[in-house]
Amino acid sequence: ILVYAPQLERELYVFRGVFNPLLSNVPPFLAEHLEVKPDDTVLDVGTGTGFQAIRALRLGAARAVALDITDHAVANTQANIELLSLQDRMAVRQSDLFTALNPQEQFSLIIFNPPLLDGRPTTPLERAVFDEQYELITRFMNESRRYLADDGRIQIGYTSKNLEQLFRLAGENGLQARIVATKQAYRDETYYVIELTKRPPQGT
Repeated sequence: ILVYAPQLERELYVFRGVFNPLLSNVPPFLAEHLEVKPDDTVLDVGTGTGFQAIRALRLGAARAVALDITDHAVANTQANIELLSLQDRMAVRQSDLFTALNPQEQFSLIIFNPPLLDGRPTTPLERAVFDEQYELITRFMNESRRYLADDGRIQIGYTSKNLEQLFRLAGENGLQARIVATKQAYRDETYYVIELTKRPPQGT
């Protein structure tokens, strides 16, 4: 189906079995607070429809690579690349987190909108919702630094329910974390946009 995405000011394809970012709170919140520089090279991890990567390009990024583990999401993103005539600036690859990248590839902006609930996904669609024992966010934090340019940023949409672990994982992997936006969702939950940067070596 085609759905209108206010953050893109355009319609977007959402295929059956692919997570619709507009039906959840965090993806639009993250998209609205992306901080993009004109020369940014963007990596969108777990892209789904390509929503965050396309938003970054609309904000002026130079080019984007979108990754997703499911073939449905890859096909969905490719359809949106063609719908919006972004073939010269955006590419999509099927990838389990970073496995489709070359070791030498680095990006100035990495975007990740991870699943926020602890649980075992039983369908491809549920991969966007459940992260069993937070294994995926742990892997992301352990592996993302090598693909981040020295002056680059990682921007993540996240929740207060597991925020301490995110900050701990950042520290363990040589990353500095700061909150750039906050949204009170429910009485016991807050949504955040978190920015991660490489921590300078000690003594500098």
